[in-house]
This record gives sequence, structure tokens and C-alpha cells, in this order.
Amino acid sequence: IAGRIAAGDLRDIQEYSDSHLGYDATSDTFCRRMKAIAFVFVLHGQVYSLEQDHFEQNTAYNDLSGGMLRKYEKIHDSILQKQLRSTVFDFVEHFKIPDMSLMLVQFQRSEIP
Repeated sequence: IAGRIAAGDLRDIQEYSDSHLGYDATSDTFCRRMKAIAFVFVLHGQVYSLEQDHFEQNTAYNDLSGGMLRKYEKIHDSILQKQLRSTVFDFVEHFKIPDMSLMLVQFQRSEIP
């Protein structure tokens, strides 16, 4: 799947990310991180996005921020429907993901000290 995003779409995503990522306070102990998320699923050839802007990861998977409600900026539907649409479909096809399976899409920028 690497390299599947067209150069113009990648540029648009980078520009979007410059102003639409929110600060992720859960990473303060190791780096400054900015993030936006979207929960999406595919049904009958269409990409749908939930309104949910948060998740809580189980502590068994993440001993640092597991068990905490983590709220983030939501990736706008316009980006999902245009610049990310083909990437979502490529991912679904490549991994044989069935319709109605929920997937988490994330944009993240980390500043390593």
C-alpha cells in the first residue's frame, strides 16, 4: 500500500494537517504530538465516517495512556471523500476487509526531542 497516495493528494493532506491537527497531551512524557482521527467504514462502495472523535485504549495494549479517554480533532469528511478515498478502498481490498468493518484513520505529527 505504501506510495499509493497521489502526489497532489499527499500535498493536500500535508496542508490540511498543518492547521487541523490537535495537541495530544497523552504523549507529553516522551514527545510533542499532534493528531486527528476518523472512524470509517465502507458499505456498497461508499466511505462513511462516524462523528466519534475519541477512543479509550485498553491498558493491556498501552500501559502509558491506556484506560484514558483520548479526544482528538476529527478528520474532515471532505478529506476522507476526496484525498483519502482511494487509499481507504486500496486498504480494504488489499486486506480483504468486509463491508461495515470499523477502521481508525489517523494523521499524526510527532516532534522528537
